[in-house]
Amino acid sequence: GNPEVNSTIHGPGPGPVGPNYGSCQTGGGGGTYRDMYQVVTGLDPAEEYYLDGFIAGGSASVGADLKVRLEGATTDEQVAAIPADYGFGWTATNTLAAFPTAAGELTIRYSLTVGNGWSNGTAIHADGVTLTPEPAGLALLGLAGLPLLRRRR
Repeated sequence: GNPEVNSTIHGPGPGPVGPNYGSCQTGGGGGTYRDMYQVVTGLDPAEEYYLDGFIAGGSASVGADLKVRLEGATTDEQVAAIPADYGFGWTATNTLAAFPTAAGELTIRYSLTVGNGWSNGTAIHADGVTLTPEPAGLALLGLAGLPLLRRRR
């Protein structure tokens, strides 16, 4: 969906600019739940992966809980409590870390739960989402190539 920029369900600032953009928006009574997710496959189950990105969102009329989760064999999450009639612009998420399932899958999930009362609009928006393997594993791969460089000289 297209967020209502500069509103209580998006916050100040421009709309999405990155290629990995998603939006989840709803209105409704207290306890209404919506989510958007992506299942990433073909990952190494022995490797830890990190999720970074940006979120924007907010709620009109009532408060809401916005949640970012990385789900696999292990799970990590960030929860933000959003007060009524408040929107926040693009904010970097905490770096989340998790290991994939034995089948090599991780689920990236963005969700919102409307608080008590009626919401005229509650939303979470995600942009610039990246999933990367654990940096130490990448460093070890680089170190493994050092003897090859030495032999070439």
